[in-house]
Amino acid sequence: MKQILDRDVTQLTAINRQEQTALGIACIKNDINMVNLILEYYDRYRDKVDINQVTTKGDHILHWVCKISAIEDQILLNLLKFNGISVDPKNFDQTTPLHYFCSYNHSLTCARVGKEFIERGADPNAKTSQGETPVHKAMFNNKVRVFMVKMLLEHRAIVDVRGGQLGDTPLHYAIRLSRRDLVECLLSSGSDYRILNNDGNDCLTLAVEEDARSDHSAKTAQIVDIRGCVATIDYYGSWSGRYNVDLNSGYVFPQDSFNGGCQEFYLNEYIYETSTGQYKTAQIISMQGCSAVIQFYGNWSGQYREDLSSGYILPQR
Repeated sequence: MKQILDRDVTQLTAINRQEQTALGIACIKNDINMVNLILEYYDRYRDKVDINQVTTKGDHILHWVCKISAIEDQILLNLLKFNGISVDPKNFDQTTPLHYFCSYNHSLTCARVGKEFIERGADPNAKTSQGETPVHKAMFNNKVRVFMVKMLLEHRAIVDVRGGQLGDTPLHYAIRLSRRDLVECLLSSGSDYRILNNDGNDCLTLAVEEDARSDHSAKTAQIVDIRGCVATIDYYGSWSGRYNVDLNSGYVFPQDSFNGGCQEFYLNEYIYETSTGQYKTAQIISMQGCSAVIQFYGNWSGQYREDLSSGYILPQR
């Protein structure tokens, strides 16, 4: 590498099909020795190469590096300490490296790097084109989200900025994502659950709605009426809607009937039954006491157990 750069240092500005430079590739490989070598050349030949060059989408080297979840802390710190590097550039979506860092980084010592970012000029309240701040982005971090949020709030981040398509605060995001740990963290940091988003929902209303969705996702169906040998069932999930059950045959039909055909075959979510000219979604296999075993077809293919006293249908465990 040294021989190549000694001959032509401008090779540092060359990009591959993914618009990665040599420095970006070294970072992806977590090769700290190569990163340091390249930084030496950027420093020595400042009149010929610019570490702040951007891609066609406006991404800076720090944008690239901060999207690498397993990037070594020391590589990020060495980049941030490089004299002349822009620590708060925005790409075409107005996203800064700090936004990506808070969303993607998985280091248990992320607070150390985040502090360096902010102390060197990164704005903890910068907004993307959707109005999201780094605190919003930290909601999506699957590993160290609480560390990220605490670090940001300790360094001047505003907790209750509205952003995203629905004008949500980070607390709205945490509730939508079922991040109980973040809900507790944000509330203890002063987040106001009464703030309304663009739909007019405060966080308490949203939490009630999410709990209701969660309750429906735990069950697949509920009997709402039985008349003679026909039961009416409300289904949840991908088959959401109302269906009729022929308790004699055990077949479950959509309330709309279908005609035609002379053989049974699979079509989309249902099995076409020639004897009735209708589609079936499920069939009762066996019954014992107040419990029934039902075979479902389509997306829910498999056997489920129904509590006939409550009408709840749950997957067999």
